Parts: sequence; structure tokens; C-alpha cells
Amino acid sequence: MRTSLIVLLIILGLTSCTKSTRKQRDVRKISWYEVHADGKGKSLKILVKSEFLTQRQLETSEVTKLMNAQTGITINWQGVSNAAIMDSLQKATTVSLVELQGADLSKAVKQEYLLGPIDRLIPNSKSYDTDSDKFRASEGFSTQGFAVPCVVCAADSSGNKPFFAIPTAAESQAAAMIFLDYLLASRAGRE
Repeated sequence: MRTSLIVLLIILGLTSCTKSTRKQRDVRKISWYEVHADGKGKSLKILVKSEFLTQRQLETSEVTKLMNAQTGITINWQGVSNAAIMDSLQKATTVSLVELQGADLSKAVKQEYLLGPIDRLIPNSKSYDTDSDKFRASEGFSTQGFAVPCVVCAADSSGNKPFFAIPTAAESQAAAMIFLDYLLASRAGRE
């Protein structure tokens, strides 16, 4: 009896450990309902270039508030150098989203640092011409669907908008996809 109780406690302990460390599902292979279930209540860590940190927080504040109220997803913005973003990707970062543009975005796609293609899996992408250069190209480089433009973000002096991409080892791919969907749904971002 005592041995049975000990074995039962060990099994319960192992079961609870595996539930808390459950591997996330691939968002490219599950329904949007399942994406929402997996992303609900998660925390996103987003790396952006330091010089744009405050600007990105302000540009996405309405989207962020609405998303948090409806899904419980919170965002932790982190400003870093462009080199730090690329180093993070190279070291298989667990950050949920990264801001990339141009040649760096192209390199990240070619090096397979990013999850994708994801752009057409996001429901609100249907509101955009996803074949257009504005949606699928950054500074003349093709995103190949591995990144989504921040439609609520201001364009730089060359008219280029930043893109957000999900690293392959991201902690919460589902919450990242939901954030991207909310960005694309924003009326301020409609073109």
C-alpha cells in the first residue's frame, strides 16, 4: 500500500512537470481557434531597435490595450541594437517577435532563423494585397512571407515600414501571431 502511494505520487509529480513544460504546437499547423487557445494570457517579448522603442510602444498602444483586454496577452518591449537582434536570432532566441528590415530580414530568412511563411496564415492579412511590395518586401528584399509589416508604424524617410518576424525558437509563437493579427486589424493601418 505504501509503495503504491509513493509510485502514484511520483507519477503525479512527473505528469505535472510535463504539463508545465509542454512543447508548444506549430502555429502553421493548427487552426486559428487553437492559436488563440495557445496564446491566451501569454507574455510577448519583442526586440526592437533602441532608437525606435518609445515610438513603437506609442504606435501600437491602442492595439496592445485592445489585445490585452480581449486575450490577456501582455507585451514586454526591449530596445536593443540591430546587431543584438541579429545575434539573438543566431543564438536561437526565445524572444516572441523581432523587428527587422531590408538586408537583415533577408539574411534571417536565408539562415532559417524565422518561423514561416506566416503572413497568409493571419486572418486579417486578407484585408491587404499580400502580393504587393508594401506587404512582402522590405527595402527591396523579399520577406518570402516570413515577416509582416507593422502597418500602424510610421515609415522611415525612404518610405519603408518596419517588419515583425517570429524567431523559430520563440517562446510564444501563438501569442505573436495574435499580436500580428491585431496589428493588421487596426483601422489606422489600413491602406
